[in-house]
Amino acid sequence: MKTKITTIILIFALGYSSFAQQQAPRGGMRQQLTPEQQVQMAQRQTERMKESLKLDEEQEKEVRTINLKYAVLRAQIAEAARADESVDLRALLTELEEKREGEILPILNAEQIEIFITQKNEQQERQQQMRQRGEERRRP
Repeated sequence: MKTKITTIILIFALGYSSFAQQQAPRGGMRQQLTPEQQVQMAQRQTERMKESLKLDEEQEKEVRTINLKYAVLRAQIAEAARADESVDLRALLTELEEKREGEILPILNAEQIEIFITQKNEQQERQQQMRQRGEERRRP
């Protein structure tokens, strides 16, 4: 009985510790994703692209490969940035995203490229609005 109670307490303590670490991002920045989360995100991203761009099977396969490749690279860059706080993570991730797009665009036809660029611009606009709202909340 004592062993069971100790085990339960240990499980809760480890769970709480993990939860607390996820809730406390470093330097005010968003918590970085684990490699597994990066891969899951790449798979969801591919599925969204498949639907919105109406990718055929060959295009989907190529886009999935590219998205997974860059998910792994994002995780590696984020890990390196955690080790060296002088690294400009945002700039590195922006550069990586540009390279990913450079590999994806040749796979798409003209109509798909137009949709892709429109969606990218909309996403950037939403991100900018979120940053502005965050800055406004921080101001006294």
